[in-house]
Amino acid sequence: MEVLEVNEPNSGRDPFPVFLRRGPLPNQKLEVDALGPTKTYTHYSYTDLRVGGRVKVYNRNFLIHDADDFTKAWYQQNMGYGEAEFPTVAIHEELMPIPQMALPPYNGFGGHADSLQNCIALIPKPVKPDFNKQMNYAHTIMRFKCKMVEDGTHVLTMADMDRKFILSYYLANDTISIFEPPTRNSVVVGGKFLERQEVLKPHSGDKYEATDLFVGEALTVYTRRFELIEADGYTYNFMEQHPASFPRSDFDRVLERVKVLGGGKEDALRTAFIEMDVDGSGYLNEAELAGALAKAGIEVVQQEVITIVRKYDANGDGRISVEEFFDVFNYKFET
Repeated sequence: MEVLEVNEPNSGRDPFPVFLRRGPLPNQKLEVDALGPTKTYTHYSYTDLRVGGRVKVYNRNFLIHDADDFTKAWYQQNMGYGEAEFPTVAIHEELMPIPQMALPPYNGFGGHADSLQNCIALIPKPVKPDFNKQMNYAHTIMRFKCKMVEDGTHVLTMADMDRKFILSYYLANDTISIFEPPTRNSVVVGGKFLERQEVLKPHSGDKYEATDLFVGEALTVYTRRFELIEADGYTYNFMEQHPASFPRSDFDRVLERVKVLGGGKEDALRTAFIEMDVDGSGYLNEAELAGALAKAGIEVVQQEVITIVRKYDANGDGRISVEEFFDVFNYKFET
């Protein structure tokens, strides 16, 4: 018996076609009690070879999964084998998942991407920035006014409740900085609260992107939770100019959502608007509009309320006309 290896191109192995030189192949060792251990062996013969069986070649197990036409014909003529002795044997093994090494925690030097380079290559290389993004948004900064809010692990003190912050998001490289304006007669000294850097989300590990920021959202920045309560005019205009990335600043989408949520709630919506219009002027500001929608059972975020006010605010005083607002809803409800 001999065993020849079929060499495949580009297999990464040296071409050694002869795995076993032609000769008798030992089968199993015979134990003789009277004379002690002996070196007498039995050898494989043609009767031991079957499709689907195994052959042990010096402690190496080989699976016989097929035979050529001549071999099949010989066994059929001389051994009386039929088709049942030549079954189809599946030899395709499932690919084992490649184990992935867990990344070590951030070491504090440079950014998170810089720390990751130490795990990718022996000699770390600088992170390649997005050149197009830096050129298009080099001077684009989204600014939000925010405040600290409590979470499951942190309870705010009286001093923390009155603190206000300015969160700046730089679209050129997706970094965030937080600044606390100094307040007179405050027990907390204002100034830089967070150096400009990438901020990761607490659970997913992904960095915050511009689409994650809108008024009414709360961000977790290194175990501290900040609620965005206001944005500047430039930020509102930028989000309205890119409605695909900022759907809560897309007026058509926001209005359609409010219409769908307000279906069947016309009476409750009218009652809520009348109650919130305390002075009877027929105009509602941002806070009154949010309260009216909440009383009517229409759940919207603060950013969507701001989008509606900015659309219907014809006088620029931050108020909308109740009559104009209902004209749009009455037309939709009648259809």
